[in-house]
Amino acid sequence: MLSYSSPWINHVYLAPACMVRADNTRGSERCYSTEQHLSTTYAPEILPHSPRVAMFYTYNLIVLVVCCAILCFRQVQQQSDPPISAVDPADRTARAAASRFIKSYLVVFVLVWGADWLQGPHIFALYKDEKGFSGNMVALFFVSGFIAAGVSAVGVGTLADRLGRKHMCMLFCGTYTLSCLATALCGSPLYLLIGRVLGGFSTSILYSAFESWMVTEWAMRAYGGSGISLSYLFGILTQANSVTAIVAGVVSEFLVGKTGTLKSPFLAACILLPLAACIIGLSWAENYGDASENNPWADMWSAITGLRKDRRVSSLAVASCVFEGTMYLFVFFWTPSLQDARASVSSSSTESVLPYGLIFSCFMASMMLGSLIFNHTMNSGRLSQAQLLVYAFIMSALSFLTNVYFVNHEWVVFWMWCVFEACVGIYYPCMGSLKGTIVEDGKRAATYALMRLPLNVFVVGVLGLTGASSDAGSGYRGNVFAVCAGLLAIGALLIARYIR
Repeated sequence: MLSYSSPWINHVYLAPACMVRADNTRGSERCYSTEQHLSTTYAPEILPHSPRVAMFYTYNLIVLVVCCAILCFRQVQQQSDPPISAVDPADRTARAAASRFIKSYLVVFVLVWGADWLQGPHIFALYKDEKGFSGNMVALFFVSGFIAAGVSAVGVGTLADRLGRKHMCMLFCGTYTLSCLATALCGSPLYLLIGRVLGGFSTSILYSAFESWMVTEWAMRAYGGSGISLSYLFGILTQANSVTAIVAGVVSEFLVGKTGTLKSPFLAACILLPLAACIIGLSWAENYGDASENNPWADMWSAITGLRKDRRVSSLAVASCVFEGTMYLFVFFWTPSLQDARASVSSSSTESVLPYGLIFSCFMASMMLGSLIFNHTMNSGRLSQAQLLVYAFIMSALSFLTNVYFVNHEWVVFWMWCVFEACVGIYYPCMGSLKGTIVEDGKRAATYALMRLPLNVFVVGVLGLTGASSDAGSGYRGNVFAVCAGLLAIGALLIARYIR
């Protein structure tokens, strides 16, 4: 859940939740929102939430959780095994083996993404508030991470295909641990910059090697004939990521409260990552791509040629860049959009304060609801993955477009963002399944990494654009949202035209 997730602005959420910590020098507490993250000024003292405002978001969270529970119950009913006597023994064995594979992969998946989610809500506050760097310096740290991810994307996928995806996943655990240690324990700008570069390199591995290993291993072991589809597995992973994000957010806030320092979530991640590396080393088999002898550049050029010649792959690359790029824009702009909508109707300073923790929970519940809708739709057989993805793009475009015209209606803005989050929950398993089907195993990791290259370029531009226009107001945001809607519409057309 992006995932809404990278180590810099995590799937979705560098600043969704209200980040509060004790200020030992002033004896007060401070709350940081997205727009405040991009400024160089300190946030005002936190005000108590209005019970009426908190109740609105609490009721919405309850409704979303109930909807998730209903779909979970229906999914369990649909996936329940038939009576033992009615199942062929070979099918039972294959299904049991596939279930064991899913459970073993989920353990590593939750550990690595849990380590990523632990840091997301606190990284800006750690740099700016606890370490005392200026907003411009913090922006430099962030941009260096994205640039490192973009540059390393050119080679990480090829290395994974040549050296082995398992070894690259273990390398991720090592480099990301070093990134966390540098971020938490170092005060020098040089070492912090190195930590961000390591984080960018690690994210390129996270988004290419892990999924490549899983999809290839699934195909090699012929689990597709077990009665459990690859699309179902991607739906489970998205649900697990949503739950992991919620739990990691709660744990990180607990650690910060208990230790009194924003470094504690980063140090906690340093426990999860070596544990994941040990499990990978002991239980995973190695798999490779089709590497050319002594010529890694030939491997990279082969992946580039595949992107250029296969319209299905290139369409997926453009669509993923569009969707995940707009997702990052959502990260930067959802807080000020809700703040402006609340301020337009609030009569007091207390009522203008938003319960960011509740809103974050609503967004994550919406994302989980989207993944459950994906599984339910796939089980029903009514739509293909490509068709469902087209609908997700269209609904996302309508969400952004609606928030262009209803800027002063808080409940409309909030619900449209929840709809977008549900589309994010649909997007990830759909895109993962389509890539798993369309992209060749031999160049899978290299192709996945290359598909993320334009996204990182886009995000670097977004960071500069957003930082330069942080005071532009709702009119500027409306223009950005309109552009997002247009890009999403283009993505929907590409998928509808070239993906079957």
